[in-house]
Amino acid sequence: MTIPYDDNKQDLVFESTQLEVAERPPMSTLNGTNWYLWYMNNTPVLSGTSIYAAFTINPDGASGTMSGYAGCNNYVASFGNDMGVQTTLNAHQQCCQPIGIMEQEGTYMNMLSRAYGYWLTGDQLILNTGQGVLTYRGSKPAESADQTHLLVEKTWYLVSYNNTYSLAGAQEPYTLFKSDGTLSGYSGCNSYQGTYTTNIHGITVGNLNSTQEARPSTALDAQQQVMFAILNSVKSYQAAETVMQVTGDAGVLNYSLTPINRPEEIEPPQARIEMPAEANVNQVVTFNGTESFSEVPIIAWNWDFGDGGTGSGEVVDNVYNNPGTYRVELIVTDQRGYQDSEVMEINIAVVVEPTPPPTQPPPPTPTQAPQPTPTAEPTEAPVTPPQASIQGSGQGYVGEPISFDASASVAGSSPITRYRWNFGDVTSAGPSPDPYQTMIYTSLVASRCRWW
Repeated sequence: MTIPYDDNKQDLVFESTQLEVAERPPMSTLNGTNWYLWYMNNTPVLSGTSIYAAFTINPDGASGTMSGYAGCNNYVASFGNDMGVQTTLNAHQQCCQPIGIMEQEGTYMNMLSRAYGYWLTGDQLILNTGQGVLTYRGSKPAESADQTHLLVEKTWYLVSYNNTYSLAGAQEPYTLFKSDGTLSGYSGCNSYQGTYTTNIHGITVGNLNSTQEARPSTALDAQQQVMFAILNSVKSYQAAETVMQVTGDAGVLNYSLTPINRPEEIEPPQARIEMPAEANVNQVVTFNGTESFSEVPIIAWNWDFGDGGTGSGEVVDNVYNNPGTYRVELIVTDQRGYQDSEVMEINIAVVVEPTPPPTQPPPPTPTQAPQPTPTAEPTEAPVTPPQASIQGSGQGYVGEPISFDASASVAGSSPITRYRWNFGDVTSAGPSPDPYQTMIYTSLVASRCRWW
C-alpha cells in the first residue's frame, strides 16, 4: 500500500506479511536452552560484542535462573512466575572496547532486572521488561564475534607451546582467566598472575609476575620462559568448545579444558623380597614383600617358591620338603596393571644329627649300702595350653586393609611368646611376637582367620 504526501512528492510504502503468533509455552521448555541478545527495544547489540543467556528451570516448573555474559561481565538472575526477575548478580570489571560496551551492559542489566514476562515467536525469545523489550535468538548476531564468555572462569591446561608438548611439574601447567580481568596459573615451575583485556578475538596481558621457585629441570625452565614470552606478547586468541589457542609475537600456546593423560610419567612398581638365604627341610620359611613400592597402589603380590608351590599376599610362608637350591620369584602389580618382579635363591639343607660317641663298657658297680627310700616328690601341675582370641572386622573390601587383634588371647601355663596367622586365602604370617596383623585381600572370599 502507498500513501502519497508532501504534495505527492514523497510516498509512504507499506508491505503486507503474515505475522507469526507469539506464544507463552510452559517455562520448562526453556530448561537447558541458550539465547543470544539481538535487540534492546529496537537497538541492535554493538558490533564486536556478545550478550547471551542460559536458562535452568527448577523442578517446580515455575521458577529458575538465567546466567550468561553481559558483554563485559558474567551475571546470574533468578526469576519466578512468568519470568519475573527477583535478583540480579554481576561482576564489576570495566571494559574499554568497543566504545559504548559498558553503557550497553548497564542498559541490559537494568532492563533484565525489571523483566516480568516472556514470549516465543518463531526462533525468537522476547522478554517484556519495565523499560522495553529484550529480543533473543538461538544464534549469534552476524556482526558479533566476541568470545570472552568462552574464555573466562575456566581452567585451561597447557597442551603444547609452539611445536613442543608441555611438561608437568608439581602439577599440570595451566592458565585461568578470571571475570574480574585478572589471570593466574602455573608454568610447571612457578605460580604466576597478571591482568588481561579482550576485544573480540584480541587479547593483551599485562603485569605478569611469578614466584621464584627453583627450576626442577632445564626442560621445565625452557617451558616457563617460552610460556611467559608468549603471554607477554599475546595478540589474539581463538576458543572452540574445549580447546583454545593463544597467539603472540613469541609463538603459540595451545590449551585444553582436559589435562593431558601422562601415564608414561608414572614409574612402574618395584618388587622387593626379604627372606633368609638358607633354611632346613620341613622348616617354615617366611617371605616378606612389604618393602615393594609404587607411585600408585600395589594391588597384588604373587609368589613362586620354586618347588611347585605358589602364594599371594605381602607376607607369606612356605615349607620345603626336600633339600636343594630354589628360585623364589615375587611379581607385584599396581592399579594400572603395570608389573615388576624380583628373583632370589634359597638353599634348603637336611638337618644332620650329630654322631653319638662309641659305647664304652660300664665300669663294675660297687656294692652300695641299702639306702632309705626317698620321699616322693609332689606331682607337678598339668600343662595348660593358651586360649586364642581374635578381634577384628567381620567383613571388608578387596584392596582395603583389615586389622586383626589377638592381644586378648589368654596365656596357659606359660606366657604367650609368638603368634602365627592363617588368613583363610592361602596366605599366612608369623611366627611373630606381635599380636596385631593387617591383611589386604585381593579377591572376594569368605575367609576364616585363625592363629596358633
